[in-house]
Amino acid sequence: MRYSALVMLFFAMCFFCGGCSNSETGTLEGTVKLPNGPLTAGSVGFHHTVTGFSIASTIQPDGSFTVRTSKGEGLPVGEYRIAILPDAFPVTEGTQVLVNPRSAAAVKAAKAVPIPAKYRSAATSPLKTTVKPGKNPPLELMLTP
Repeated sequence: MRYSALVMLFFAMCFFCGGCSNSETGTLEGTVKLPNGPLTAGSVGFHHTVTGFSIASTIQPDGSFTVRTSKGEGLPVGEYRIAILPDAFPVTEGTQVLVNPRSAAAVKAAKAVPIPAKYRSAATSPLKTTVKPGKNPPLELMLTP
């Protein structure tokens, strides 16, 4: 009797919470811009504010980025804080390293990328977004001094 009450409670929680796990994902792409044009190198790091899930996407020479998991899927839905970093520096949230340092040439090039300090950490960046199920509208991230 006690076991069946626990099973019923479990199923009730799953029903009222919208499921036992949040497997919904959303696709996300966008551009990173500076006042004088697109940011042409670096990474965009996304940190889920509830689960701690983190992922990064490489910024293309035209300033664009597309975020996908290693399985090619979209991101889990929810709120994300966003950090923008040069390629050569690691993006760390907790114990998870998102982008590994590359070569000495990349480090030199990264120092020339004019990313204001406030955007280099998800904790200090004012950038955030909400990922909804399915295709999300393009995200335009404007970096100001």
